[in-house]
Amino acid sequence: MKKVIKVVVYDLDGTVLDSLPVHYLAIQAVCSMCGVSIPPLNEVCRFWYAPYYERFREFGVTLSPDYLWSIYNKKVNGGISPVFPELVTTLDDLWEQAVKLFVVTTCGQEFAEKKLQRNFVRHYFAGVYGDQEDKTKALRKIIASCGVTPGELLFIGDMKSDILDGKKARVRTIGFDGGYGGRETLLGAGAETVITSHKQILQYF
Repeated sequence: MKKVIKVVVYDLDGTVLDSLPVHYLAIQAVCSMCGVSIPPLNEVCRFWYAPYYERFREFGVTLSPDYLWSIYNKKVNGGISPVFPELVTTLDDLWEQAVKLFVVTTCGQEFAEKKLQRNFVRHYFAGVYGDQEDKTKALRKIIASCGVTPGELLFIGDMKSDILDGKKARVRTIGFDGGYGGRETLLGAGAETVITSHKQILQYF
């Protein structure tokens, strides 16, 4: 039987945007200020998860929070994070089926809007919810504004916190292996499944 999904909500970093390489450079920039080395890029998912300031402290970073984030954000804001392959064609397919699309992210609203516009995908999304430390609340707002049930909304995220927030909101929640959370972590958090290509979500329609 076909699964009835009327709304798809995406996390931004690591799900819409292939941003791990840029964030990795930012992590390196901060750690190098304290002479700290970090694991290679392909192992980032094992150690880089929220709360990020605590991760830096574990690495041995002793910079003040303000100075740390000024270095980090300068690298991230100046970097180029492209969308993942097959995202645009997938969004086109969902649009044709009149599926409403949203982005929910912990990133600042202005930052999120700018990144989407820079990649020419902002027009696909009916709304962008930035500054969302608790994505559960944003998901519930979208459910209410769209007049759908939790089971009619599909949330896609790349980190453990995304999966947990989706589960709290009682929505269909799947993981995207975009480099941050990792397949085993996402499944362990309760993801319905973990995809490696955006085209794979079309099985829900």
